[in-house]
Amino acid sequence: MKSNNLLISLCILICLVIAMSNAALNMKTGLIEGYYWTQADSVNGQYGSYSHAQRLKLVSLMASNGIGVYWYVPQTVDLMATWTQTQLTQFTEVATLANSLGVRFVFGLRPHYIASNNFSAVKTRLEQIKSAGISYYSLNFDDAEGDSAQQGLQASMATYLMNNVPGMTLAFFTPNAYHMDEYPNRAAWEAALVTVDSGISASVPFVFTGEEITPSYMTTAQYPSLSSNRPKVFWSNWIAMDTSTRIPWGMVAGTAQQAIFNTGFYLNLNFPLERAIHHISCLGALSTGSTTCNINTISTTWSTWLKNNGFFHNGQTIASVATSLYNAIDNDDYYASISALETAYPPLQGIFSQPPTETNDDTGSTSSSSSPTSSSSTSDNGTSSSTTTSQEPTTSSTTSSSSSTTDNTNPTSTGNPASSSSGSGTGTGTNTGTGSLTGDIVDPDPSSASNTLVYGLNLMLLLILVLLI
Repeated sequence: MKSNNLLISLCILICLVIAMSNAALNMKTGLIEGYYWTQADSVNGQYGSYSHAQRLKLVSLMASNGIGVYWYVPQTVDLMATWTQTQLTQFTEVATLANSLGVRFVFGLRPHYIASNNFSAVKTRLEQIKSAGISYYSLNFDDAEGDSAQQGLQASMATYLMNNVPGMTLAFFTPNAYHMDEYPNRAAWEAALVTVDSGISASVPFVFTGEEITPSYMTTAQYPSLSSNRPKVFWSNWIAMDTSTRIPWGMVAGTAQQAIFNTGFYLNLNFPLERAIHHISCLGALSTGSTTCNINTISTTWSTWLKNNGFFHNGQTIASVATSLYNAIDNDDYYASISALETAYPPLQGIFSQPPTETNDDTGSTSSSSSPTSSSSTSDNGTSSSTTTSQEPTTSSTTSSSSSTTDNTNPTSTGNPASSSSGSGTGTGTNTGTGSLTGDIVDPDPSSASNTLVYGLNLMLLLILVLLI
């Protein structure tokens, strides 16, 4: 009888582990590599997209913070080009990691202008993406031609791919009319969406930025009315500054109605990765249902990450850098250049302007942090200063973040985000939800932070097995 009870307990705990592992990530929140990172804005030789190593660390970071969707769709990379074997291997590695952590990897395609209704080449490309272990994709026609003929072809392409590439799910569709700015009124905007709305399965979510490319505050009322009643999700450009000269300081907390997080809140990142840690930490807090982000915790987390990844060059301490980061976030001041930022905050000298150096992180593992170099044999679809738009630098970094806890007050977000005709904008909001919040620095390893409970249950399973033996 005792053995039977233990076996029953074992089965229950296994179910709990599986359920809690899956429930740890919020699929209604995500991070997007959807920025315009041109060679003119290269940082230490890197541009185009995050490096392969950075992407692996980003996915692990997302899992540690409960962020469920990683969406790869950079604007300055040819996403329709067939991968080299090296690129296929690298994206397979990212997909394998994402799948193991429960992060949904969405690969975005940008067909741009569609010349005919022969979609075989797109089908072949999607099948290669599928071969990497990626099960979700998006079709993105933002900033593409959107006349009636093109919209009809876009809808036909979506339907063709859904019917002819089994095992792949069309996770998102971004229409040409993804915001209202270009139309005289709401009626005209909604009329411009009729063709794609009626021609694509109502199960496919459409992507919008709202009435503007970068709204100061997004509400569900800003979504267009569609006859299909399909799901609609929000692509936030709040931090996508698309420049290497500035860092977006204002937190995303308070930039959207809480109901938006029920429809889907997907944050378009800034670049490079070391300049986005605070926003990733904040979104992690919002993913749990919080409405504010603890600036103190985030600043300390960010500072610790920078130190562990070799960005301290001038004898800085975690405390001094964290104080400067805290003040920069809290003040949300404008600086025309990284040099001006460093002048205002001396402890930040060299951190965001020099490549990292090799260092050991908290766990004792070594992080290779040399400046990026071009290598056609080790690159995916990003770029470096000496390669074409199909290549990427071999930059490496490791990532940690904050398991932020937030209070129940609504933050005050202020600012005048500037929209851009390129489809992304800048956010300069200020988050005042500092409160008395606490949080621990999160190691990127999946066994830490948000997964602590799951691994604790695993230990309990081990104990039960010992008792059974």
